[in-house]
Amino acid sequence: MKVGVVCEGYTDYLAIKHYLGSGLASRGIRTTFVPLQPPPYNTSGGGWANVLMWLVNNGPERRRPYFQAGLFANSER
Repeated sequence: MKVGVVCEGYTDYLAIKHYLGSGLASRGIRTTFVPLQPPPYNTSGGGWANVLMWLVNNGPERRRPYFQAGLFANSER
């Protein structure tokens, strides 16, 4: 299963990848985590406002190429 992750900061991404990945693995679910945001620069502000802006500006159709279909509604997989 591919899991797209949009989160506040890189540390959050690592925690989600580790804890969610471990939880899914314990149930026999293999996962690949895909960071959807570009990596932040050390001078970027980060924060939830940027997460929300990314989600608003990148609706399901724009996210689809990250997953080759199958994750969002009306997908073929």
